[in-house]
Amino acid sequence: MDKCFIKKICFLCRFRKALLGFFFIIITLNVYAQENQKPIIGYGKLPWGTSIETLKEEYPNAFETIESDEFDIKVFNDSGFRIFMEENSMDNGISIRVFNFFQNKLFGVTVTYDIDNAEEGMALVKKLNSIYGKPNDAKKDSNAYGMNTEESITIIWNYSSNLEISLVVANTYDENNNHIDFNFHCTYMDPITRNKMLSAIQDQYKKELGL
Repeated sequence: MDKCFIKKICFLCRFRKALLGFFFIIITLNVYAQENQKPIIGYGKLPWGTSIETLKEEYPNAFETIESDEFDIKVFNDSGFRIFMEENSMDNGISIRVFNFFQNKLFGVTVTYDIDNAEEGMALVKKLNSIYGKPNDAKKDSNAYGMNTEESITIIWNYSSNLEISLVVANTYDENNNHIDFNFHCTYMDPITRNKMLSAIQDQYKKELGL
C-alpha cells in the first residue's frame, strides 16, 4: 500500500480525534444550568478549615498516607502538611478520595471516579456545571508514558477566590493507537491556602538544608 496514503489516513484519524476533543470542550463550556443553592466553599459537607478529627467523623475509613522518602515526609510533617486517603468507597461512582491538610485545616480534595464511558463522564460534567456554573477555562494536553500516550482535557471552574475546581478527563492509547484506559479525577482546591502551604514547605526545606 502506498506510504503517502497511509500517512494521510493516520493524519485524518488524529485530526478527527482533535476535532472530537474540541467539540467536547465547546459543549462543556456552553451546556450548564446554575443551581439556586450556593455550594459549600470546600468539598461535599466539609468547608475549608475542617479539622482532621471532623474528617474522620465524616469519613471513618480515611487513613494518613504520603508516598515519599523519609526526608520529604519530615519536611511535610514539620511544615504542617498532611494527606489522608479513603479508598474503595464506591459512593456515587467514587473510587478514591484524597484530603489535603495544612496546619490541621482542610484545603484540598482530589476525587477519582470509577467511570468507563463518555456518557457517565458527560453526566459528571453537567452535574459540576449545575453546581458551579459555566467553566472558566478548558485546555487539552498530550503526554507520552513509555509506549503509551495519554490525551487529556482539563476543565476549570474558578468559583471564588478560595474555591477552584479542576476536572481532568484522560484517555490512554497504546503504541498502536488502541484505547486502553479512560479516567476522570476532580480536584477541589483553596488556592490561597495551597500557596501558603507551598511557601511553608519551601521554608522548611531551607531550614533543614541550612540555607
